[in-house]
Amino acid sequence: EALGQGSLHSIGPGQYPMTLANAVLADRYGVLVGASHHEPMARAGVEWQNLQGSRTYNQPTVNNTALNAWNYLTNPTNISNFWCDGIKRNGSFDNLLTIGMRGENDTALTDANGRELSTKQNAELLKDVIREQDRILHQYGLEDTPQLIALYKEVENCWYGGDRSNPNNADRSAALVFDDEITSLLGADTNRIVMFCEDNNGYLRTLGEYGEKDRFNYGIRTNEHLAGKLAAQLLTDSASIIALLQDNTFLSRYDMNTETARCLFMPDTYEVYWTMTAEQLFERMYRDYRRFWNERRRAEAEALGLTPQQVYTLASIVASETTNPREYPVIAGLYLNRLRIGMHMQACPTAVFATRKFSARRVTKAMTSYPSPYNTYINPGLPPGPIRVTPAQVIDSTLHATKSKYLYMCANPDFSGTHVFSESYTKHAATARLYQRELNKRKIRK
Repeated sequence: EALGQGSLHSIGPGQYPMTLANAVLADRYGVLVGASHHEPMARAGVEWQNLQGSRTYNQPTVNNTALNAWNYLTNPTNISNFWCDGIKRNGSFDNLLTIGMRGENDTALTDANGRELSTKQNAELLKDVIREQDRILHQYGLEDTPQLIALYKEVENCWYGGDRSNPNNADRSAALVFDDEITSLLGADTNRIVMFCEDNNGYLRTLGEYGEKDRFNYGIRTNEHLAGKLAAQLLTDSASIIALLQDNTFLSRYDMNTETARCLFMPDTYEVYWTMTAEQLFERMYRDYRRFWNERRRAEAEALGLTPQQVYTLASIVASETTNPREYPVIAGLYLNRLRIGMHMQACPTAVFATRKFSARRVTKAMTSYPSPYNTYINPGLPPGPIRVTPAQVIDSTLHATKSKYLYMCANPDFSGTHVFSESYTKHAATARLYQRELNKRKIRK
């Protein structure tokens, strides 16, 4: 009724109780529902207040006086169960899920004694919260549901470790933006949106820093995703772009095919007319492609025994393995070592791409055995094309790959976001066992 009156463009949580009956009704009318930024996981704050004193969320806590506290530090089990019920209730409804957490009634998070947390304590608590919410969404098969974390001005310090306008005084160790686990949970290869909000009407206060664009909500993997990103900036629609990306005859004029067409594109700022047609867009991208692949870069590719398209494909795997620029050339060199001796690349990102399980945090045997020409666990050599649109920095790092004897690598068991590189399988296997043990300890199953 509220929407039908014509005077409202949105309904706040107070007007729309997050109940199953309303979820069914919204779904029937094609209404996409999402709760407020401080009411995550499809649960309204008033629900928690109404349930206080009930047995529903009265599991034992470290402090019995905190049984009903909206405080993840003192009451994690009850709050987690509360979120679980919200996700179960959401089911298959096409809703937008907010993640993260604020205090009761949109107040600051506090410790067990009601004192506000420091920036570093806030960041650590938010990381615990997001990790648990990620676990719940995977548990109920809703990890691919659109999700958003809203960074209002009162919590932006947690993101940057201090005042964004004074970065020299920021504590990088407390900043979520520099945290490798947060990059994994909220990064460009997930379906999670990081939004700097001005108010509850959804107005944007600002955008992320330039250096963040490749790490948060910027990953472009498939042709469909690429077409959507391009069409959003142009008058033409995504269907016309997809049609050309799937047209081998059209792509042959650029010496490309449907698998390699993504090589024409790199994340950058382009000045184009918004009325440009899909065909004109490809012409423009091809001019930039030829400009990038100048005589020097082509010679460097040839020295590696690769074509420019193969270098791009290898770089796309490197970019999917790490967000640490120092590791780009090392990982590229490792894979080149494997290719030279005829060893399967066995690159986890290719198994992820093959199965389209982009939100997976653990690569399973079912994924590595999945039949696809992109799966380098079962196919020799490089995949037929890139597995994501790749920045120029990674391509250049691949062209200048580190010369080493490394054949193996494993994510660092300390979850620092770095890798442990090995020349021998024995050392690699020992590191892998430590990493798998840590995955199990953190209950990361898929």
